[in-house]
Amino acid sequence: MKKSSRAKLVDALLKASNSSSDSELAKILGIKKQKISYWRSEKGSLDYDLLLEKFGRETLKFLSSEHGFDIETREKEREAKAGQLLAEAIRLLSEQTTIKGSIIEKSHQCNQESETVKLPFFLHTVAAGLPVDTTSPVDDYLNLPLHMIAHPAETYAAKAYGNSMIGAGIKEGDILIVDRRLEPQHKNIVIASVNGEQTVKQLWIENRKIKLIPKNRHYKPIEITKEMKFDIQGVVIWVLRKTI
Repeated sequence: MKKSSRAKLVDALLKASNSSSDSELAKILGIKKQKISYWRSEKGSLDYDLLLEKFGRETLKFLSSEHGFDIETREKEREAKAGQLLAEAIRLLSEQTTIKGSIIEKSHQCNQESETVKLPFFLHTVAAGLPVDTTSPVDDYLNLPLHMIAHPAETYAAKAYGNSMIGAGIKEGDILIVDRRLEPQHKNIVIASVNGEQTVKQLWIENRKIKLIPKNRHYKPIEITKEMKFDIQGVVIWVLRKTI
């Protein structure tokens, strides 16, 4: 019986991970063996983000092209879907006027007629690189569609700079939408304060240890110790970027 392109890709992943069985591959990926079986039978969609994290984009792209699975098309489909959700936000961003001031309750006021919410916007708040001191007052305000924000009164926008998170799709100049109410979870992208300095990194909780993981091999993880003053100041829920 001829194998499907999906089954061939799974076989290639077994080889790339030095796994001798689907069970071993599932253990490496942290998923159930049944999910691997679904992948082989094409009943379930591939978890591209998980495979990207474990194998890296170039390796996955090579394996996919070798075994007839068009990963680039799927990347474009995912980007197009995300682009549709962000199109309205970008339009509002380009139309809004600059409003200066301090953070007050009115800064989160919802406009029920147009269904938008106004968030405080920090232009120099977090570094997608090494931690930096951030004591800047609010620089501006940002209007976003209300349906994008679950907790308007506890959400803010910040401009990222640096390149330590390019592997997570965060580039210098991107606007990060941060929810302070969400409970931070393992692998979330968070805004963290380390000894009074703020940075954006992936939260990694393993074996009772906490690390802040960059997504750029030129940067080292930050392991949190008892001696450090450490606080998580929000979970990144959106990344906004102009495409032209």
